[in-house]
Amino acid sequence: MGVYEWNNAVSNIKAYYGLTFEQFDMPVHAHYDTCEIMYVVKGKCTIFMSNETLHLNENQFIFIDKKVNHRLVVEEGDNGTILNLEFTLDKEGVDVQQLAREVKTVQTFLNARIPYIVLPDTGNMGSALKDLIMELENKRLENTCLINLLFMRMIIELSLCAENTMSLSGIVYVRKAKKFISENLERNLQVPLIAKAVGVNDAYLQKLFKKHLGCGIMTYTNRLRLDQAEFLLKNTCISVTDIAFKVGFNNRQNFGLAFTKANAMSPHQFRKLTGKQLEVETGTFKRMAEPKYISHADSEGDRGASGKRV
Repeated sequence: MGVYEWNNAVSNIKAYYGLTFEQFDMPVHAHYDTCEIMYVVKGKCTIFMSNETLHLNENQFIFIDKKVNHRLVVEEGDNGTILNLEFTLDKEGVDVQQLAREVKTVQTFLNARIPYIVLPDTGNMGSALKDLIMELENKRLENTCLINLLFMRMIIELSLCAENTMSLSGIVYVRKAKKFISENLERNLQVPLIAKAVGVNDAYLQKLFKKHLGCGIMTYTNRLRLDQAEFLLKNTCISVTDIAFKVGFNNRQNFGLAFTKANAMSPHQFRKLTGKQLEVETGTFKRMAEPKYISHADSEGDRGASGKRV
């Protein structure tokens, strides 16, 4: 299971490696039930996601949740040294749920439910991952406790690296959501659809909207619809019914009720009060009189010997 699934909240490491690739091209794939971390120790690599290309340099790493398609490529000359760890939630290992209760940054990271994220190593993530993989390589029967401790350390380091980046990326997600909403107002927008378009969990996106905009996603969406409706009522001759559908209401009645509640007047009353006169009567134009131009000499006038205007 993925790290965000809480039914079995105990981690279990499934695979790992530490390798240097002079050149490598991995086919597109996804892990059915495991998460993955790839850390670039030296050199660089490229990760192709379903709709995004990510370039990782030294001391950067990526976290990828289960069932996320990706492809690792190391171009000739990049010489990427990469640490890799795959793990799942199972019935034996580290109790991640308990760890999240004790460490706030872990809880924040797990609640975000981000499918994948590239992070800079702002602490000791590289050291934590290297120590864990080295201990896994030892294959000592008595080192289970140490491996669990090293895994917990790595998860904590991961969450610490994510903390600052997620604060910044949270604003980015809100901006992406706002753009998607504004470009799709006529659609039947629901929170899961918007969150999917942005690439985050709907509960996390709701939290970001409350934090950055002070309201929920649908409250923001309906405000935007009514703002757009006000603009169209003021500046166009589009019928009220057509405006209702254009801004995403499924019928005129619902639009009228929502608009009246927000503006204390109906759409027709609003248009009558604020609308511009857009019809032009072309038969009432009048030609203006030709302007009289006065030259500099004329303005001075013809003067006699006395200096007075003649």
